[in-house]
Amino acid sequence: MRALVIAEAEGPSGLQLKEIEAPQPQKGELLVKVKAAGLNRADLLQTLGLYPAPPGYPDVPGLEFCGEVLSGGPGFKKGERVMGLTPAGAFAEQLAIDCKQVIKVPKSMSDTEAAAVVEAFSTAWDAAWLQAKVKKGQRLLIHAVGSGVGTAAVQLARAFKVVSVGTSRTQKKLDQSGCDEKVLVEEPSSFASRCGAPIDVCLDLVGGAYFAETLEAMAPRGTVMVVGLTAGPSAEVPLRTVLSKRLHVIGTTLRSRGPKERAALAQGFTRTLLPLFKQGHLKAEVGVVKPFSEARAAFEAMASNDTYGKTVLTW
Repeated sequence: MRALVIAEAEGPSGLQLKEIEAPQPQKGELLVKVKAAGLNRADLLQTLGLYPAPPGYPDVPGLEFCGEVLSGGPGFKKGERVMGLTPAGAFAEQLAIDCKQVIKVPKSMSDTEAAAVVEAFSTAWDAAWLQAKVKKGQRLLIHAVGSGVGTAAVQLARAFKVVSVGTSRTQKKLDQSGCDEKVLVEEPSSFASRCGAPIDVCLDLVGGAYFAETLEAMAPRGTVMVVGLTAGPSAEVPLRTVLSKRLHVIGTTLRSRGPKERAALAQGFTRTLLPLFKQGHLKAEVGVVKPFSEARAAFEAMASNDTYGKTVLTW
């Protein structure tokens, strides 16, 4: 089978389409023919050697997919369309995955849309709602609001009646996002005073130089969920602000979670979020669709921050 392989850890230029051995599903696993796969920042980091695949997985990026079941497992049959998350390996023509970790695709959702929803919406929902427990009427600050996770968070906020406050360095992305309040960031040290009322929960997809200013924007006993580090892995931490406001700072990621946690997340997605997609309250925000033969260009566009929403690769 074909797969997008990291031949050299030098960024997108080190990617190659190669023939590799097809996976052999184990007991309780599905064998899936991948139709489309979402591109994420973690994939870009993996091409740079900064986010290696977990033990036992090939050096093939790809955290989310949509495909067709080739061989069934408990609760699934051949030919059904499924989507889900995997620690690595989704950028291949076939994928073996635990049947407890996949989600059946609604008839109303295309393969391209299905490949773009699970990672973004699971990340935003798990971080802000399950962990930070943002509530109706509270204020949710969403950094990089034009990203896949950012656009998902805005939709979830609207569905659950939470006030969304989005930041971006691009006014066009702010306008596209549909967030309730928009903050154009020209300098990382300048946005807290323009966030209006204090923030209850922050979905921080940026880190780096944004972090100190994020703490300044928070309400007493607010929660900062550190989800991404696009501005860098190190930050100045004004501890007086953390102490005086009694802030909670929580780091979270999906990739390092074990099978039980991943299964629970898939089941929660099916139970809570999938009905909202079927009812039209949530939708995939797909900005770019490219064939796997043009994967390098897709990675380079993401690296330059030129994309809005999700980028999807198709076979």
